[in-house]
Amino acid sequence: YLMIRYTITALLILFAVTNISYSQFNVGISGEISSSKFGGIAPEKANYESIAGFGGSIIGEIRLVKDVYLSLQPGFQTQGSNIKFGNENSIINDTTVTFKVSQSYFNIPLNLKIFRKNFYVGAGFAVGFLSSADISNEYVDSTVDIKNKFKSTDITANFNVGYQMSIGKPNLFFELRYIQGLVTINNTNGVTSKDIYIADFKTKGFSFQTGIILPLK
Repeated sequence: YLMIRYTITALLILFAVTNISYSQFNVGISGEISSSKFGGIAPEKANYESIAGFGGSIIGEIRLVKDVYLSLQPGFQTQGSNIKFGNENSIINDTTVTFKVSQSYFNIPLNLKIFRKNFYVGAGFAVGFLSSADISNEYVDSTVDIKNKFKSTDITANFNVGYQMSIGKPNLFFELRYIQGLVTINNTNGVTSKDIYIADFKTKGFSFQTGIILPLK
């Protein structure tokens, strides 16, 4: 319920400022595929590797001035990271174990988009609310719920570049986005000195998005 309240509040703010004389309001939907991994300091004798994810968002945006838009894109995304322990290049011990951490978030990105003809660049921030987190490895055919190992919220910075074209009244867009976590997301309360979750886990990755934007005014 808290996530829904945040989304409704943010959308109401956008609708409220549409009385600006230069404003144009757009709505839309998008889907995405992503490549993410944890950034920061990995656990001892381990490194982070990327995993694939997906997501979808609804879009509400307002034109602030000519060629500049403020875009709100609440939606659900899956992300996470592989954590690989061991050294596969070691002659003495080539044993490796890869743990896969899978997470799902309800994210609320707020980005500024600056257009030049059909192309645009932008940046902004996003607040994410953790929905689920689990861990698995290649030797055990099961997953373990580890949601309590992570903080309930995440804050990220977003940098994007995209292309938008008209297909009649709606516009079709393609966007590449880089995401960098600004806070450590693992919850270190109550972990032991041997716990693999004592590390610097930050969100990091790329996503490719495509969707439809419909001008309302």
